[in-house]
This record gives sequence, structure tokens and C-alpha cells, in this order.
Amino acid sequence: MDCKILRTYKNFDKSSLSIINGVRDLIENHKLFEHKFFKDYAAGKLPEIHERKWLKQRQFLSKQFPSIYANIIANSTDLDFLRPFVRQLWEEFGNGKREKIHYYQLLNTLYAKGITNNEIGNEPIAKGTQEVINAYQKWTKQENVVIAAAVFGFAIEPIIAMDMELSLEGLRKNKALSETDLIYFQDHATHDYGHSWEILDVVLPKIKTEKEIELIKQGVIDVLISRVSFYDECLI
Repeated sequence: MDCKILRTYKNFDKSSLSIINGVRDLIENHKLFEHKFFKDYAAGKLPEIHERKWLKQRQFLSKQFPSIYANIIANSTDLDFLRPFVRQLWEEFGNGKREKIHYYQLLNTLYAKGITNNEIGNEPIAKGTQEVINAYQKWTKQENVVIAAAVFGFAIEPIIAMDMELSLEGLRKNKALSETDLIYFQDHATHDYGHSWEILDVVLPKIKTEKEIELIKQGVIDVLISRVSFYDECLI
């Protein structure tokens, strides 16, 4: 699957091209995007029990997501560097409007699928879901904030956008769901382009060493592996 975010990013100099291409190859060639979950979902063959589990597990990830912005913001005093993270965190919180908070938009999808607050409250966090959270926390808490931010811009945001595109293929098989019910997924499939580009604009000029590039690539791999575990668990 093409990583369109990295394929369409233009604001870089030649010295950054090998980094972008190297990360893009890691993402595009990974087995995550050929996962049985996505294939079954797109074919309309995913059992409802797995779809419901997947949606309930996603809300754990969404609820945790603001904290990974906070990890980076807490680790730098460079205001220009932090500007995209602060702006995006505010967007995560609906620009101050409760109904536009991303977590609540996701809950609207769950409600449209007939999942109740009682079900959500009784859902235990799965091992694969915790692995994603652990990977996000580990890499955004790196002592070197450039590595933390690069993993965010190179891995977390592009992978989420690709995931959302595949998720929408499955969700739209359910004709009872309106486009309004799918706002959470639609927004992330499109807005994460801009999020990633904003982050890469401030991160790429600060990547200086081969060691940093190696660590960034390892972060990308860890995020990919954790999301495979997430989808493996959704099929159990």
C-alpha cells in the first residue's frame, strides 16, 4: 500500500530524500497493510464480533493519543519546533468544542454501531492495544526530542492515515452508517497528511547523524509491529 503522505511531501532538500525514501519503504513493504482483518473487512466477511471488539479497542488508543503530544511538548522549549504539536493537540481537543473532540467523534461511530457506554466501560484493554500504547509512549518519550518528533511525523501519523483508509473500506460496507457517523475516520484519513507534513517541516532540518536515522527507523518498525499485534488481537 502506498504511503501517500510521504510520497506527496515536497518541502525538503536533497539531503533528506534518503531518509524519507528509507522510511517510506519500511512502511509500504510491511505486512500490516495486508492483514487478514483489513482483507476480511473490505470483502464484507469480517464477523461482527471482531468489528465490535476492534471499535472498542480503538477508543483506548484515541483516549491515550493526546498524551503522546504532551510527551513531546514537555521535552522541548523550542517554541517554533513545538508549534505544530501544540496546534495539533488543540485540534485533537476539538479546538475547544466538545462535540469535535476526536475521542467523542469516535464514540459516535461506536454508538451508531449499537455499542453502549456500558459495553465500552466493561471492555478490557487487549494485549495488542497496550503494545501500541507502549510503542507510542516509548518513542515520544525519547530523551532526544528530535527522534521522538520524527517517529511521530514519519510513523505514527502516516500509519494512522493508511489505517483509516483501509478501515473506511470496511465501515462503508455497512449501509446503515451515515457519513456523519464516520467523521472520525474520514478526518484522520485526510487531516493526518497535514499533520505529518507540519511535523516533518520542523524535524527534518534537525536530523544530523546516522545514529539518529537508525533510531528513527527502529521507531517506525516498532510502531508497525505493535499495530500488527493490535489487529491480531482484534481477530481473537
